[in-house]
Amino acid sequence: SNRLHQVFLNIILNAVQAIHSKGSISIITRQADFTNKAGLRTQGIEIKVENNGPEIPATIQQQIFDTFFTTKKEGLGLGLSITLNIINEHDGMLSLTSDSHKTTFTVYLPRG
Repeated sequence: SNRLHQVFLNIILNAVQAIHSKGSISIITRQADFTNKAGLRTQGIEIKVENNGPEIPATIQQQIFDTFFTTKKEGLGLGLSITLNIINEHDGMLSLTSDSHKTTFTVYLPRG
């Protein structure tokens, strides 16, 4: 759907902005089971978008999904909030890991 297109556009654009044309971005997909928000094991797919830009500090990792939260001078703070809402509408999950070597956004979506 166009809304899922928006999810990946938002995540990839954030990765591009994070690396400032000097790093790398990897997109990795695989079949994977995951536990959905209802606590049920679900067959699905996993899509990881990794970049080697700067670390997202642990102190703001949860906040970056909040509406209007941004660390960018010209940002509105809507991209990741919208992304999370769309993933939730599709009964998926979104996770973030970040350290000094890489940042990874992982999207889980149910099959079918």
